[in-house]
Amino acid sequence: MLKLPRRPWLDEAGVRSAFQQAAARMHPDAKTGSAADFTELTNAYQTLREPAKRLLHLLALESSDLPLPAGAPAELMPLFPLIAGVRQKLDRLEPEADLLPIRKEAHHASEQLKHAMDTALLELREADAAWPSPSATRAAAALQSRLTYLEKWQSQLREALLRLDIGTV
Repeated sequence: MLKLPRRPWLDEAGVRSAFQQAAARMHPDAKTGSAADFTELTNAYQTLREPAKRLLHLLALESSDLPLPAGAPAELMPLFPLIAGVRQKLDRLEPEADLLPIRKEAHHASEQLKHAMDTALLELREADAAWPSPSATRAAAALQSRLTYLEKWQSQLREALLRLDIGTV
C-alpha cells in the first residue's frame, strides 16, 4: 500500500512522503479513491510511523514463532520511579503549590527518556543493518518491548508537562 520495504528502520520523512503520495491517490475525494482504501492507508501509516508498532507488525509478518518479551524490560526499570514520581506528585499537588520543582523533575525525567529513546533507536538502526539475520530478529523483538514502554512514558510525561503549562493540576 505504501510500497515501503519490510525493515525495522524506516526514515520518518520517507514514510510521511509515501503516505502523502498514496493519500493523494486514495483519498475519497480523488477519482480513484475510496473511504475504505483511505482508512486502510491511514491505519498502515499509523503502524509504520511509530517504531514500536512497526516492529510488532514486522515481527508478526516475518517471524510469528518468536516470543515477545513480557513486562517492562529490566534496563528501563530505573526510569519507572522517575515517571511514576512525577505523575504521583502531579496527582497530589495542592492548588497553591510551587510548580517549579515538579516542572524541573518532569523535564529531568523527559531528558532521561529522550536519552533512552535515542539509544533504542540507534540499536534499531543496528538491527536494521543486520536484517533479516536471527540475531537482528531477536534484537528487534527486545527493542519492540522497550520502544513500547518508552513511547508510552514519553506520552505520559508530555501530558504531565502540558498540565503544568496550562495549570490544570
